[in-house]
Amino acid sequence: MLVSDAEKVVELGLQTTELQVDSTPMYYDVDDIRSAVKSKDEICLTLNVDDQFAGFMITHYNKVFREAYISDIAIKKEYRKMGLGQLLSAKSTEILKKKGLNWAWALVQDTNEPMQKFMELQGFLKGKKFFFYYKNQ
Repeated sequence: MLVSDAEKVVELGLQTTELQVDSTPMYYDVDDIRSAVKSKDEICLTLNVDDQFAGFMITHYNKVFREAYISDIAIKKEYRKMGLGQLLSAKSTEILKKKGLNWAWALVQDTNEPMQKFMELQGFLKGKKFFFYYKNQ
């Protein structure tokens, strides 16, 4: 991901209902995405198809615990079912292994069955059900 991709990432993040935690669309701020791209502890990937922005993946890496939180995978609807999520996941995994990753985890909405299946195909196990709490500051 390039710093110049931040606006496209935020736009797709806001449009992707599977990433929303409430009825009001929320996503990271453009400047926060730009900072993440520059960080050594964030893995920010984008994919283009025929020079068109098709999707992204953001993974937060905690070097102290050597764990990764797969924050977001978003693919534009017209590019879904093409294996792009798999490409992003494989690249992120490659980078994480080089960092010495112990384990990775993700939160997936209980209604998002396609992403649950995707995660299981990537070798993830489904854990216990939790309630998601959030607070805007």
